[in-house]
Amino acid sequence: MKNFILTFRDFIKEAKASDKKILLVGDMTRSIKKKFENNPRFVFWDDNKKNSSRIKKIPDNVGFIIFTRFIDHKTTIKIERVAPPDVKIYKYSQNTGMIRLLLSTVQ
Repeated sequence: MKNFILTFRDFIKEAKASDKKILLVGDMTRSIKKKFENNPRFVFWDDNKKNSSRIKKIPDNVGFIIFTRFIDHKTTIKIERVAPPDVKIYKYSQNTGMIRLLLSTVQ
């Protein structure tokens, strides 16, 4: 079920306990990507370059999706539609500082 509510910290705890990848979507993912680009658990979609109409599928082995504060509303709707039911989406956008802090605990 995609619509249950977790705190961001609990969401990250679940992601840490899983071996699934984490997809980060939104503008400003470049600043996060610099720190985590060598970690195979993270996939980055910069909203400036993703046209929501071109999003057809969530990448393989993604189990979690996080939106940054800077994301187009159409993109969030499209991702929610194409995400498989077992993918957990943290629907409340987060600032990049908080994302960087909590993702640094994920291996």
